[in-house]
Amino acid sequence: MRGLTVAELAHRAGLENSTVHKVVSGKRKVSDRLADPLAKALQVPREMLYARTGRPISPTGVPTEPESAAESPSSGRQPSSASTLSRDVPVFGTAQAGPEGAFHLNTGEPIDWARRPAGLIGVKGVFAIYVEGDSMVPWRQPGERVFVHEKRPPAPGCHVIAEVWSPDPGHPPRAFLKRLLRRTATRVELEQYNPPKTIEVEAERVGRLYRVIEWEEVQGL
Repeated sequence: MRGLTVAELAHRAGLENSTVHKVVSGKRKVSDRLADPLAKALQVPREMLYARTGRPISPTGVPTEPESAAESPSSGRQPSSASTLSRDVPVFGTAQAGPEGAFHLNTGEPIDWARRPAGLIGVKGVFAIYVEGDSMVPWRQPGERVFVHEKRPPAPGCHVIAEVWSPDPGHPPRAFLKRLLRRTATRVELEQYNPPKTIEVEAERVGRLYRVIEWEEVQGL
């Protein structure tokens, strides 16, 4: 969502232009009432928007300067300014939608780079994708960014990216962003939210299974 104008941000958040302008310019603090719609529009954790000293936020949702001495480099805590959050998380995947919310996951050349959230600083094996389609609404909306851990093993109840090979030789695997229900030696069961559906796949057709990092983990909570 980087590069939004005030008007675009206000439209996405369902707020008045004047209200968003005051927040961005630092004339108004981010209240609890404003945090949720702004965080959703910017695709960032709501905690990143709070400006207790009245400092402005940028259109990326990242505060424009350290909030206090507690967040300065000398304090030992990682500052949350745009200059200190590196844009080094590769974004994989394509804009091609498919049946049941499937898409192609390309883990070769990144299609974009995402700014690393504070909770993932120093964490290796992280990448991101943009949600395609509405099969996981209301958990994630189309166009939202999801962070994924390559090495952390998924468990039942986790949201995952599952690569499923086609039964037809020569066809590339399709990737599904779903919730893992259960995994046995013979079958993998995935849950879709919209419309509600359980997808059963033969275990031998499931390739890589990546765990999605939920917002609580992204925030380091």
